[in-house]
Amino acid sequence: MTSPRAGLARLGRVLRRRPLVATAGAAVLLAAWVRMGPLPEGLLDAAAGSSTLVVDRRGEPLYEALSTDATRSMRISADTLPQVLVNATVAVEDRRFWRHPGIDPVAMLRAARVNLGEGRVLEGGSTLTQQVAKHLLNRRQPTRTRGLVEKAREGVVALRLEHRFSKRELLALYLNLAPYGNQIAGAERASRAYFGVPAAMVTP
Repeated sequence: MTSPRAGLARLGRVLRRRPLVATAGAAVLLAAWVRMGPLPEGLLDAAAGSSTLVVDRRGEPLYEALSTDATRSMRISADTLPQVLVNATVAVEDRRFWRHPGIDPVAMLRAARVNLGEGRVLEGGSTLTQQVAKHLLNRRQPTRTRGLVEKAREGVVALRLEHRFSKRELLALYLNLAPYGNQIAGAERASRAYFGVPAAMVTP
């Protein structure tokens, strides 16, 4: 039979543990909401548009009507991404792309160290997925201001995009949204404009 003193001690331990359990539960729920919560309404609609290219019977371009966001663009799908383009993009933009969950704390800490050392912003530490989030949010709301709050919002959207799409699908989104100058958006249209060939034919 348990003594009253032992019973009180056990009760005290349970009561001390409950705040920890509640805090841990709240943390798990918050993490699940951040990762699996809804995307902003209409966010992915911003990735759907392409420009319209009019060609003659020999396939020579005659006229190009800009897309709804005033860019010249052509879509490339996740299953047709050229491996050379994939390798180059990941090597330059986000070396840990295949391993992180949408944000890269290592890159963020490195960028913070460099920026503090230089006294100005030289690196952003954004992943490819965060850049996708930024491009989508900018297209949805072109007048939005940049700052810490918006950077945090991009991080949350990036985590939710990673929950919904495969890495190759996210890479295709990035390669369809990234600006390449001269009103060109996306690697496929950029390849045709600058090199005269589809992205699949670009060499290292």
